[in-house]
Amino acid sequence: MTEDPQFHKWDTAIPNSPKKGPIFSMAKWAAGVPTAPVGLEEDLPYATYDNKEWNKLSRIALFPELAVPEGVEKNDGILAIELATGRKGWVCSEFIETGRLVIDQEDTMFVAQMKGLLTEKGWNPFYLCSEDIQRLRKDVPSSFSEHLLPYDPVSPRFWYGESCETCGQPYQEGSKYDMCHSCQEPRGYTPPLNLNGDYE
Repeated sequence: MTEDPQFHKWDTAIPNSPKKGPIFSMAKWAAGVPTAPVGLEEDLPYATYDNKEWNKLSRIALFPELAVPEGVEKNDGILAIELATGRKGWVCSEFIETGRLVIDQEDTMFVAQMKGLLTEKGWNPFYLCSEDIQRLRKDVPSSFSEHLLPYDPVSPRFWYGESCETCGQPYQEGSKYDMCHSCQEPRGYTPPLNLNGDYE
């Protein structure tokens, strides 16, 4: 069988595959943000898994493309990890827009360390600067599993609570769902998934 001479034209039309996630950013709290643990603030929402104040002296890692529970999604929340303690939680994307959180440039020590850690864990990380992360929040649907994959294998691994066994969408902590708000399957349903080795 001879090779189609037009194959080489097709080859030039197909771009190289982009880096695949997790997409992340690193941020520090702005200098004027109070550091005292005075309880959850009312003006801009956020939460941690232990319901305590974020440590404003610690940087946090943000994972803006990962799915979050319905209640967090309504607040345009982004999953976050506190570097000083490893605590997980979420912050409102408005923190970035208003300067409450300041995104690190890619060429910083903290970004290099997080890239190294993610790579060591088998991920292929891709960094977003401040402009990119704000554009991502506007251009990409917040429900990653609903719009991009029939099953989202990444978000449940990062989320700190229960997730849907059918589509991977995280559940709100303490929720009483009878079914998943994303895929509408009954809660606790175990589908006959056949994931390849990359997701096992």
